[in-house]
Amino acid sequence: MSWHTIGTQETETADREKYSDRIGHLKLDRFSCTMEDTQIEDDIDVAVAIFLEALSFRPHISRAPLGEHFQTLTLQQLLTETLTPRVQVLYLGPDGRLPCLFFRFVGDEFPIIEAIFNPIEAILSFLAEGRNHIQDLRLTERTEDDKERLARKMAVEMTLIMIDSFYPRSQLMMHSYSSEVIAQWHIHYSKNARYWTAQRGESLPTGETPWLKVLADKIRVHARELSRFWKLQLRLYQGGDKIRFAVEYKTLYKHWKFLGKISSNENWREYAINKRPDTPNDLLDQFEHADRKDESKVRTTISELALEHAARKAGILKIRGVSEAIRKQRKAGIPVSGYTSGQLFEFLKEGEELIAKQDDKQGRS
Repeated sequence: MSWHTIGTQETETADREKYSDRIGHLKLDRFSCTMEDTQIEDDIDVAVAIFLEALSFRPHISRAPLGEHFQTLTLQQLLTETLTPRVQVLYLGPDGRLPCLFFRFVGDEFPIIEAIFNPIEAILSFLAEGRNHIQDLRLTERTEDDKERLARKMAVEMTLIMIDSFYPRSQLMMHSYSSEVIAQWHIHYSKNARYWTAQRGESLPTGETPWLKVLADKIRVHARELSRFWKLQLRLYQGGDKIRFAVEYKTLYKHWKFLGKISSNENWREYAINKRPDTPNDLLDQFEHADRKDESKVRTTISELALEHAARKAGILKIRGVSEAIRKQRKAGIPVSGYTSGQLFEFLKEGEELIAKQDDKQGRS
């Protein structure tokens, strides 16, 4: 289905109903399933929440427009849109409460696939894997609620891998798939040719068709390409973290800059917590004891605090080569990134470059 063909609210509603039927065991009006199993019903709600949390880590994935948007496009704009690769979020069901992913895969000249991917079943598998892994770890000192939180965190991580990998992995599959189909056609043709030869009473050539080996070779090449792809996948995952880091920094810098303006007020810390409850107390302490008389130093401090705050929000954490002081802070429950301001600034530039590439790739205005 091509979303640029949707023209009216009535057709959008009809299309949503059509896709609701395809979702199978889900009842979109309640996010429940037809099975009388409370756990499964609850897990579907959890799966939706996991997907939304994963999307919050990938703010560059925009919301897909529906039919009314395409009615305003000129023919040239419509052509440009249909030839633009897309990875976007689309909300289906009554009141648009079921988040799905919309993909447009584009080849050298033409769109190859436009698809709506409902991730709930996959995320339920991720959640089950997370729970099984937690059980295998035998975390006897953890409460059941703690274990469930850990399992959901693992499911979010798996969902992020799925989101990051979906487009390039599908491109890899389609390239190999076309070659495999061509080889398979030659195998079919060879079989039919042998039949026609035998039908005419002529002698058959010895041995198998060489296209069997060609197909086997193409499958082996694809297997090697897949192996390389997953080895490189971690870079995609880390790139997504840096994108979120850049987005978070843009917002958090404004937050800390405003705190700088009101820091002479008696209740500035209270305001900071009320405005953004995730504002770390240790960073507020640093700001409170910083030199706020020198404007140049204040600007530097604000930037450094916003960088560290954004790093924590994006889950950026230095693993190796951290100091004993950093380890003590983490043991005390302070999720300090462990990176210097200079290193975080380099991550910020990388995140901004990735965002620019995403914008260029998806043709977003």
